[in-house]
Amino acid sequence: MLLYAVLDEHQSRDHAQRGEHEIIPDMSHTIVRRRFEAGRTVDVASGASHAHRQAMKLSSRWIALITLVAGACSQPTPEDAAIARTSAQDRAEAMPDTVADLIQSRVPPAVAGDSAWRYQQQVVADIDGDNDDETVVLISDVTLDAGGQPLWEDGHRWQVYVRESDGRVTRLYARFLPNGKLTAELAMPPSGATHGIVLVEQTPSHIGVYEFRYRGPNSVEVYRRLDRELDATRQFSGSPRP
Repeated sequence: MLLYAVLDEHQSRDHAQRGEHEIIPDMSHTIVRRRFEAGRTVDVASGASHAHRQAMKLSSRWIALITLVAGACSQPTPEDAAIARTSAQDRAEAMPDTVADLIQSRVPPAVAGDSAWRYQQQVVADIDGDNDDETVVLISDVTLDAGGQPLWEDGHRWQVYVRESDGRVTRLYARFLPNGKLTAELAMPPSGATHGIVLVEQTPSHIGVYEFRYRGPNSVEVYRRLDRELDATRQFSGSPRP
């Protein structure tokens, strides 16, 4: 009768009483069957174990080599990282918004110094690469006290425009912000490019970040970098904000 080497404890004791032997585990994990007959054991599958072990060793070496080569090929290079950064920037700048979206009809055109538009900030720089400086101006209709300090109320109108050296004006932004504020900065230009104009618009319930590329009078590209609704019921508190 043909038996396998997986025997329960009762069978093992029975075989030991008849002088039969337990199977010695094969360290190569090849299962060896033995036939118990007439008080002796005969290997049935042991003849193939050596060839199997050699094949397994060879396969393991090829797998290790393939894994090593694949791992080396998958490591990103500095050139790969630079291409990825450029591609991400290109995707982010692929669809510029229109300036009209940022200009509300309820805010009439004005310039610094006009009646009710005494609050102003400005910066001078060549922002279109024509070797001639332009002036970027931010204004608001907030009232100023005798010392020039703004008397902030529940909401104000804000405008931003670019003035050429010959006096031509290009409007970039004109909105009413309830309980809000607008700040403007010049972004550091990439190599071979010109400054961008960055506006940060914030109210208790909304924040927006817009970047403008000024190409010349009435030629502007604007990119909506951030546009998020805020939780007005859960705001940071503590020390006064800067």
